[in-house]
Amino acid sequence: MVVVSHDGGETWTSPPRAPSGILVVVPSAGTQQNAEAFHALSSQHTVRYAAMGTRDGGYKYPPGWHDMMTVPVDADCTDSLMGLARAIIADIQQGYTPALVVVESRGGQVVLPMLLRCA
Repeated sequence: MVVVSHDGGETWTSPPRAPSGILVVVPSAGTQQNAEAFHALSSQHTVRYAAMGTRDGGYKYPPGWHDMMTVPVDADCTDSLMGLARAIIADIQQGYTPALVVVESRGGQVVLPMLLRCA
């Protein structure tokens, strides 16, 4: 059963639509090294990429990211991995519910725990 939260995980409800498609969180997820596989996946499924673009000098992590389950939901925003997580959460709260989320490395370190907490 899929449920979503609109209040940071305090309460949970069923989404308005059935889950569908695949959400790939970039950076990482092997999108460059596995471009051929992602292309093949796209030919059979609706694949949506959530990306913050590239940053010179690396990606910005919110303070305390090593234990994302305790980082305040409103911490460190826009041009960071937390901002990417919050953008995805907003999409989910507005009705987009992926059937599968693909993350790895940086996207998995910050974005996935926030999705587990809030979306």
